[in-house]
Amino acid sequence: MRKDFKENLLNILNGVSTGVVIALVPGALVNELMKNIAHSWSGAQNILTMTSLMGSLLAVFAGIVRVIFA
Repeated sequence: MRKDFKENLLNILNGVSTGVVIALVPGALVNELMKNIAHSWSGAQNILTMTSLMGSLLAVFAGIVRVIFA
């Protein structure tokens, strides 16, 4: 039982770390693009808000999926 707990914990941590890396690269690119476009297009601010929110939640979702499918 102890081994299963450690294995599950490591799977969660690996999934979260993978999710952070995967979420940071496209999120950073989209955020910079939307910051530059926001001055001329009002809809860019909405996209900027959504990508920031999803970038924060993507690491958690990746950790959960890693545990489920590991």
